[in-house]
Amino acid sequence: MSEKRDFFGLERGEVLGPYRARLDAADARAYLDATAASETPGSPESWLPPLQLGALLLGTLIDAIEIPPGLLHTGQSFEFLRPVAPGTSLTAELTVAQIAERRGLRLGTVDLELRDAEGACAVGRASVLAPLPAASGGPA
Repeated sequence: MSEKRDFFGLERGEVLGPYRARLDAADARAYLDATAASETPGSPESWLPPLQLGALLLGTLIDAIEIPPGLLHTGQSFEFLRPVAPGTSLTAELTVAQIAERRGLRLGTVDLELRDAEGACAVGRASVLAPLPAASGGPA
């Protein structure tokens, strides 16, 4: 994992990553047990649960940036393009799609992509906002 980026220093178009991961059947079973999620067709030995891939992408975002005080996760969306087998080598890449500052808040939108050897297997977008530090026009 590379060094964490300061949320207030992120710029539109900036790419974070690549980050590498590999989830096996035991990881899938642990995810299903922890979330009480229903299994996908097949079993954790056949396919990773799609929302586990989304959780991996969000976890990568959390690991990639310094979380400032007051940061709110305001939304997310995912599209799962095809099944992923346990043990597959995965690469996550995050691209800062939008950054804006309004009324003492910094808003950021990040595009998320998870790939394997065949290409993209999951894509998504996450939006966050945080109060600007007082020195840069945020709330005192």
